[in-house]
Amino acid sequence: MNPSSSKNAIAPLLALLLICFLAASCNPQKRAMRKMNNSKAGKTVSKVRAHLEESRILPELFKAKAKIKAKGPDFSQNFSAELRLRKDSVLWISVFPTFAKIEVARMVISADSIKAIDRMGKNYYAEPTSLIEDYTQYPFSFDILQDAILGNNLLPFNSMTMMEEVDEGWRFSTEDESLSSRLLLDSEDMSISSMSVTDVKSDVSLSSTFDDYEQIGKYYFSLERFLSVISDPLAGLGEEAKPTYSAELTYSKVKFDEPLRFPFKVSSKYKKATLVIPE
Repeated sequence: MNPSSSKNAIAPLLALLLICFLAASCNPQKRAMRKMNNSKAGKTVSKVRAHLEESRILPELFKAKAKIKAKGPDFSQNFSAELRLRKDSVLWISVFPTFAKIEVARMVISADSIKAIDRMGKNYYAEPTSLIEDYTQYPFSFDILQDAILGNNLLPFNSMTMMEEVDEGWRFSTEDESLSSRLLLDSEDMSISSMSVTDVKSDVSLSSTFDDYEQIGKYYFSLERFLSVISDPLAGLGEEAKPTYSAELTYSKVKFDEPLRFPFKVSSKYKKATLVIPE
C-alpha cells in the first residue's frame, strides 16, 4: 500500500515550522563576519551587538502555550499549541483546537529529523530535516531555529551596518550582494521591535515583529509575535508569485527551566504517511 500524504491537521503546523525555519535559515550571521570598524558609529553598533548577546534568551528548558493564526496559499486556520524546547536538542509541539484541549497533531523536531502524528487522519510521519532543506534551499540548523522560537536576534552586525534613529526607535541596516536586513530596537529598553531580511536573488522577504514584552524570571520575553514569508510577484514580468505564509502567535504561561517531558508514542493503528510541505 502506498503511503498517504499529509492532511490538513498537519498543514498549519508544518507551515508554522516552515516560517520559523526560513526566518532562521536566512540568518546572515552564519556568513563570515567582517571586523568592526573603529569609528564612533562602529563602536556604538558594537555595544548594541554586545547588549543583544547579553540579553539572549538561552534556557535549558522552555515551555509555553500559544494561540496561533496561520495562513498559507490554500489554508487559513486558528489553533492553539503547546511548545516545549530542550536547548540544542528537541522542539516538541502539540496542536489542538481553540475551543477544546483535544490534541489533533503532534510534532517533534530534532537536529536531523521531523516526526509528526496526525490524530484526525490516524497517520504518522518520520522524515529527515533534508525535507525542509530541499524545499528552502537552506541548510537546517536547530540552534538557530530555537533562536527564532525564543525571539533572539537573527541579524548581523558588521562593518557594513548602518545605524539610524527613527520615530520607532533605533534602526540597524546591513546590506551585501545577496541579503538586505533591517533590525529595529526600542529606543527605551533596546528590546527587539522587528526584524526583516530579503534574499536579493530569490526575492523572498522574511519579517517578524515583537510586542507585549514581559519580564519572566531573568528573561525579557515578547508574548506577541507576527511572522511572514513573502515573495514578490515581479509585477509586469508575467511571473507567478510564490506562496505567502504568515503566522500570528500569542504566547501565555511561559516557563523556563522547569522539568519537562517530550512524549511521542505512535499507536499501532496509525499508518505511515509521507510528510508533504504545502505548495
